[in-house]
Amino acid sequence: SPAETFQIFVNNSPCKTTTYDCGKTTTVAQLKSMVEAKTGVPIRYQRLIYSGKQLFDDWRALDEYLIESKSTVHLLLRAGGGACSRCSNR
Repeated sequence: SPAETFQIFVNNSPCKTTTYDCGKTTTVAQLKSMVEAKTGVPIRYQRLIYSGKQLFDDWRALDEYLIESKSTVHLLLRAGGGACSRCSNR
């Protein structure tokens, strides 16, 4: 069912993986917001990669990128994404 949730993993270093509850209709933008809330990495510095492809379209659902339960998405930081506590101050 569309409301069904599942867990995906976001890895941002060799030893740091965080877990998120998502659904087929969860968008890339929503995932980025969850990542910011849990890791402190501002959305503007996030680059999410799945299966070798960058998730460019914030409005697309995870399902459109074939992301499903237990998938691992890689988080890379854009240039300028220094210490999170500094760069999140506006």
